[in-house]
Amino acid sequence: MAEIPQKSGQVFIQWMPLGGSSVMFISALFEQEWFRAVLTFPVMIVTVIWANYTESFLKRLGEVFKEKGRQDVDSLMSCPKKMWKAFTETITWQLAGTDKKYLKCQGKECLQLKTEGLNTFKPKLSDVFVPLELSGNLFPDSQGRLTPPVLQGFNWRRNLTQNEDRQKDLSIWYILRKAQQNPLYRSLVIISKGGYGKTTLVRHITYIYTTNNLYEQKAYNAPKLLPVLLYLRKWQDLIADEKAPDLPTLIEKHHLPSLAGGDSLKLPPNWAKNHLDDGTMLVMLDGFDEVKEEWQKSVSEWISQQLKKYSNSFFILTSRPAGYHQYQGENKPQTPLFVKPLNEDLQNRFIEKWYLSWEGHISQELDPNEAQRKAAHLSQQLKPIENEINPLSDFATIPLLLNMIVNLDANYPQEKLPSRRTDLFLSIVRLQLGNRPLAKQVEMPLEPGESQQVLQQLALLMMEENQTKIEPDLRLENLTNYLACIDESVSATNFLKKN
Repeated sequence: MAEIPQKSGQVFIQWMPLGGSSVMFISALFEQEWFRAVLTFPVMIVTVIWANYTESFLKRLGEVFKEKGRQDVDSLMSCPKKMWKAFTETITWQLAGTDKKYLKCQGKECLQLKTEGLNTFKPKLSDVFVPLELSGNLFPDSQGRLTPPVLQGFNWRRNLTQNEDRQKDLSIWYILRKAQQNPLYRSLVIISKGGYGKTTLVRHITYIYTTNNLYEQKAYNAPKLLPVLLYLRKWQDLIADEKAPDLPTLIEKHHLPSLAGGDSLKLPPNWAKNHLDDGTMLVMLDGFDEVKEEWQKSVSEWISQQLKKYSNSFFILTSRPAGYHQYQGENKPQTPLFVKPLNEDLQNRFIEKWYLSWEGHISQELDPNEAQRKAAHLSQQLKPIENEINPLSDFATIPLLLNMIVNLDANYPQEKLPSRRTDLFLSIVRLQLGNRPLAKQVEMPLEPGESQQVLQQLALLMMEENQTKIEPDLRLENLTNYLACIDESVSATNFLKKN
């Protein structure tokens, strides 16, 4: 049956030049119009010659390529078994859609806005995320180490303005786009104090890469990469071991099986390694500061080895400043960035998005007007007050604390937030000193109550001196005295590092 279309095609090619001339010639013969018949006769002769030529040409061409096809198949079948197996496996895995299945597993882990230790309403991350602004403007501290601007006390706005008048705001998508041409941007370290949204940022990046949003919105316009989000506190014991697996093994044998549905996903040979070698993978290593102190050297050296070995791929490391100072690997991430505090516009956008999600959660019918009313009411309370200190205004610049503020406001809708300020302060202390480290399994030098006692003494000293900030040397001196009354084995430096 397959020969019928082939022969039809040959006949069409053979008699194509004749066109309508054959009809005219036959018609002229029947009607005995000899003059018209003579005019069309040369076309008939040319067509007959063309038909015989093409018949022989096409027949011989078919024979040649038929034999060529036999030879190629015989050659392929005579290849070593390993090569033939690799060929068939490649075809099989291309049809299996492994990358798409992996993205589905990884994406499930980043659907909600999660804050360890904060047991409150958890909206969808895509509903409330606001783009964090990054900066490459780092400053040397008293020991020459690079650190973000010190944003302590209530004068952070003035300090930040003085330090960043000429600094351009950066987005992570801008950096990733630049990394396509500039290898320096392929290994980043994002540095900020606790609560500024480092983990939320890498979760957001992961979520965007596991959905179609990356290509549907021009705002992203980033290179196509396969995201891998690794929490260092989860894998630190494995990485710090003398027989630590390399990055591809960690991804395939440990990370993927830990994801929902990942344990049943079959991978092609060298799947992770091939992506890393080809530069099509984005590896995010979150929370270097959460690694145990005795393992930080080993973990940093392991990270450095992977950065060097897979330099074509993209890496993002996150850490608090004090933790990153302990990074001892020779090959550090090449581009340091820090997360900037939320400006007023981003605060308002987060609050409005959060309340839209909240209204949809607590009622069957979403009322955008009610959500906007509540958001505007809260935003008004957070605005800076001229010539006055408004702690809420400064708290709102930190994503974690802003999230706590919105949750508190939603639970006490009839009261102004300042009247619940004590509740907010207690929630912050409880979260930072106890619930959050416990949820992250981070070892603290003191029990939560003991840490609170030390910090209260320091706060009392600052109030008595009418100071909103304290010099580093004086702070260390006083902390040393306070800690001596509770636990002499805890140094002031280590206490500050953990808190």
